[in-house]
Amino acid sequence: MKRSNLFRSYLLCNLALVLLPVVIFAPLFYSSAYDQLKGEIVTMRRINLDQTARTIDSKLRSFGSMVLYASLDPDLTPYQLKKGDYSTITALRHLRLHSSPLDYEEIFLYIHKHEAFYGTSGSMTAATFREIYNLSGAWDWDDFYRLIDHPVNYSTSPPACYLTETAVRDDSHLLVIHPWLTSSQPYGAAIGLINIAFFEELLKNLSNDLNSTAYIFQGNQVLFAGTEGPDRLAVEQYLAKNIQNRESDSVRINGVNYLVTFSSSEVNSWQYMILIPRSSIISLLISEKTLVFFVLLLVVICCIVLGVVLAMFNYMPIHKIGELLLKSSARAMPANRHEELKQIEQHVVEIVHNNQSMTRELDESKEHVRQSMLYQLMCGNAKAADASYKEKLELLGIMLHGPGYRVVVVGFSDKLTTDVRNNILQSLQTAGFAAVEAMYKEYFAILLNSEQDKEKTCELIHQLQEQLSPYQDCGMSFGVGQVYNDLPALRQSFVEAVAAFESTSGKDIRFFETISSGSSTGLDWYPGKAQIRLAEAIRQGNELAVESAVRELEQLLGSLVISLDAFQLHFFISSILLQLLPVINDLGDSEIHERFNQLIRFTHVDDFISLLDELSVKLARTFNQERVSRQNQVFHAILAYIDEHYTEQDLSLSGIADQFDMTSSTLSRLFSDSTGMRFIDYLSHKRLMKASELLTKTKLSIRDIVEQIGYIDVSSFTRKFTAEYGQSPGRFRQNALRTT
Repeated sequence: MKRSNLFRSYLLCNLALVLLPVVIFAPLFYSSAYDQLKGEIVTMRRINLDQTARTIDSKLRSFGSMVLYASLDPDLTPYQLKKGDYSTITALRHLRLHSSPLDYEEIFLYIHKHEAFYGTSGSMTAATFREIYNLSGAWDWDDFYRLIDHPVNYSTSPPACYLTETAVRDDSHLLVIHPWLTSSQPYGAAIGLINIAFFEELLKNLSNDLNSTAYIFQGNQVLFAGTEGPDRLAVEQYLAKNIQNRESDSVRINGVNYLVTFSSSEVNSWQYMILIPRSSIISLLISEKTLVFFVLLLVVICCIVLGVVLAMFNYMPIHKIGELLLKSSARAMPANRHEELKQIEQHVVEIVHNNQSMTRELDESKEHVRQSMLYQLMCGNAKAADASYKEKLELLGIMLHGPGYRVVVVGFSDKLTTDVRNNILQSLQTAGFAAVEAMYKEYFAILLNSEQDKEKTCELIHQLQEQLSPYQDCGMSFGVGQVYNDLPALRQSFVEAVAAFESTSGKDIRFFETISSGSSTGLDWYPGKAQIRLAEAIRQGNELAVESAVRELEQLLGSLVISLDAFQLHFFISSILLQLLPVINDLGDSEIHERFNQLIRFTHVDDFISLLDELSVKLARTFNQERVSRQNQVFHAILAYIDEHYTEQDLSLSGIADQFDMTSSTLSRLFSDSTGMRFIDYLSHKRLMKASELLTKTKLSIRDIVEQIGYIDVSSFTRKFTAEYGQSPGRFRQNALRTT
């Protein structure tokens, strides 16, 4: 069960069913809680970022205010600074007084076209200034002088370009430059030095939790300050691509998802940005909602347990059915049972197919037995006197309730197609008539429960006519035999019905009595019944009917010997000979003609009866041999056809019957008479023999072999092969390989 795909399917379906509310609720809860927490964090970080921007703006504004106050100080002018005496000292002292409230590393005043810098720590020449300070970044002293020669309010040094002290390592200063001027004329520039560490410290205060990262960049998207985080180049590339969409709150940098928020300086073009990893927000959400997630986890566990129980409840009945089907299968139990539902379906299909096949075979077998027993009954070859024989006939649907029985033969003058003959036979059987087709003849023999009353017999005949009304235009006519009270005598009624039918002229109903009675005043009619029965029995090759007719003639001749004179006796014998003469001429056999001549030259009635009996049996056997020869010729042609087409899946009894212009029942009876086997058994045996040959001489798979020999499905083939050879096809091949 652990390896069962079917159980897994049930488990997944039931888990999906019980977990569906949780699956719907959990994402909604998570999304709502996450959005709420994200909104709070982003709002708080934006406020903090705005406060940081205002702090830096304040620092820049204070520098501008200091420069403004310094430009209004009469003791702090370019003139006092350049005198080089006490006035310069006083001016520098005033500069220190103005800059003391500011938290700048150093503040310098630069006079246009004057190679000197005046700072809070003293004055120095440009050469000295360049010795104390170095330039770092992608700029040079020409860039530096262009910047201070044309100052702009709150301008700064280029991005990533700093002023560093020679004596101090890793000490970078950002230059803040503001014009130094009065209302009447410009003096030069004020230069403020702010250590980069000042900005980084402010940004660290923003990044002290949630692993967030803060940056300051100028309007051209170049960073000049920031905390540790993603690669700065990746951040600058992001800024370059999203310069017009800075309201976005989500960004992916180096494979990590961040929330992002911006702020701007009110003094210059600086921009502020903070990146907050989404993973940090999720971690914070889990920590804050631990109890809720714990309860949700318990619910999920309970749902999983419930899903497993439901899956077991649904799966076990099907599992047991599968086990029963596997045990009842003709095949060996498979070692790997992953696809149980598929196997169950295959077994059910196999059972249905086998049942259908068995039902079809039983129906065919039943119809075959029905036709054979009915034909044997009419020909006198059955044990009709046996009490159990009547019960067998009734089990096959042939109801013999009497009081008497007669045979009616219906035939057609037109040549009938196989389909029409099949339809006629089916129509008669559907109407409840016990009918059988005469082999190689265009007539059908029908067994009727009848009485001596001729009118009631005519009513039955009219019922037959109505049932066969669609075929009246085919020259339909009826021959009716006499009524007999015992079943063994039906062979005589059959012979009589055939004789009556053959005496019709088409579209007629002829009773045997009408063709045998003749005129009641002459001798030419007497004893016509026995004569006709003898001639027809000989033509049918029915030795039992021949013996019966000869015995009847013997009794009649015995009575004539006593009651009639010699002339009447010779006349009676001559009429018998005249009745036999057409039969003998049909054969054209010289030996039979010689025996007929001996019969003509009889000297005593007993000799006549003996010679008649011998000649009649000889004639019947000859006709029967011709019938068997013709039958064998056709049957060999049928076998040859089967040998050529037995690998075709659509080969069937009805198809072969159509091919050889006979009905399915006739072909079935021919197969049984010639081989003692049913057609389906012969075809199955033929295919299984070919299968055994392919199993031993080739490496074809069983499925390929099944297709090659004409079977439709493997299961049916396996069942029949096992029944035929006592082992499965796979085991048969293994044993064959061991012996070779």
